[in-house]
Formats: sequence, structure tokens, C-alpha cells
Amino acid sequence: RRPVVPRYARPAAGRRAADSPAAQAGLAYIRRLPNQHVYTTSLKVMALAKTNRAEDRPFVREAGIWLANAQNHTGLWSYTPGGDRFDHSNSQFALLGLHAAAEAGVNIPRAVWQRAQAHVLQTQTRDGGWTYQALGESYGSMTAAGVTDLLVLGTRLHFGQESGFVRG
Repeated sequence: RRPVVPRYARPAAGRRAADSPAAQAGLAYIRRLPNQHVYTTSLKVMALAKTNRAEDRPFVREAGIWLANAQNHTGLWSYTPGGDRFDHSNSQFALLGLHAAAEAGVNIPRAVWQRAQAHVLQTQTRDGGWTYQALGESYGSMTAAGVTDLLVLGTRLHFGQESGFVRG
């Protein structure tokens, strides 16, 4: 068995974990994934944006634009583009992917964020939580997704507009 410590020490010694042969093989696989499904494309954007490599920027841009275009008329997302159906799980992944793309420099139209925010707020239940879709009682995992959505949307739409405390 190989010791664990050198694996964690490598980044501190100047070698990025993403430079390892295993990571490179994984990233190559991720780059080849088609932009067809919201979950997969969202994770693709998040992984490639995290590498912060020039060679991955076109993939991040293309996948980010695909995610923005996959938003349906409700303002949220489903497994694939189009249709009337949405769910808060796919929507959370889409918003996290779009946020990663925007952080990497991809221009995501403000209207995408605004439509999503309107529908996330509209589908909040009376008890303050969220459901998988728009029916039923709220529950923990979808409420966590809804709160995450609001955090991402607040960051994208309102960051820098808050006023801080003065002497307070």
C-alpha cells in the first residue's frame, strides 16, 4: 500500500492533484460528455470550471450556455431541455452549474437568473420549504435545494447591492 500523506502533500509541494494521470483521464472523459442532460452537464461545468485551465474554458462556456438555454418556460429545469415539467433537484444542479460557469467568466444573461428566482419564490410552500415539484408538502432535501437556489440567485442578482453595517 502507498502511504496516504504523500497524496495530500503533493499539492503543497507544487503539484496539483488535477495534474495526476488519473485526474487527467477523468477530466478527458468529462470533456467528451455531450451536453444533453441537466445533471450531467451541470456537474461537467462545475468540475471543469474548478480546474481553472485555459483548455477547459471552451467546454465550460459551451456547457454553461447549454444550461442557460435548457431553462424551460417555467424558469426552472428538468432532466432535458424543453417541456412544461420542472423539478427543484435538476434546477438546483443547473443553478450551481450556471454559477460555476459565471464565476469562470461565462456571460449568463440576467434574465435567466431572474426567471429562475421568480419561479423558485413562487413554488415555496406555505411552511417556507420546497417540494420536488410544485405539489405536496415540503421536505428536507428539496428545502435545502430551494435555499441553495436562493443563495446562488441572490449572489448572481444582488451581490454588491447590500449595505453593510456602519459602526455596528
